[in-house]
Amino acid sequence: MAKQSGYLQRREAELDATFNAGAAMAMQFAMDTLQMALHQTEGWGYDRIMRITHNWVAVQREYKSALNCKDPAADVCQEHMDRILAEIIRDRMTLIPFPDRYPNAKKIKYGR
Repeated sequence: MAKQSGYLQRREAELDATFNAGAAMAMQFAMDTLQMALHQTEGWGYDRIMRITHNWVAVQREYKSALNCKDPAADVCQEHMDRILAEIIRDRMTLIPFPDRYPNAKKIKYGR
């Protein structure tokens, strides 16, 4: 592999930091608005909201590899997500499969 110039390395690091900052901001916004919705529509208080927030973050960490095309557990996580969501919706609607729900997710590479 050709050696990258210092400028390209710095630029790549800046882009990574910008992406990570954007993802962190989007995650914080999602968490804030979820907590607000639970309070405003369901009347939930601090303790209940913090319990669901903690569990929500744990589930996100557990299934994070579903979005990583290089992770060998990605397809398993995707299948588990589909199975759990199908159980939730049961006969109320048809499950949209993982690839259709996440059309911009990269395809799994299986070691390539």
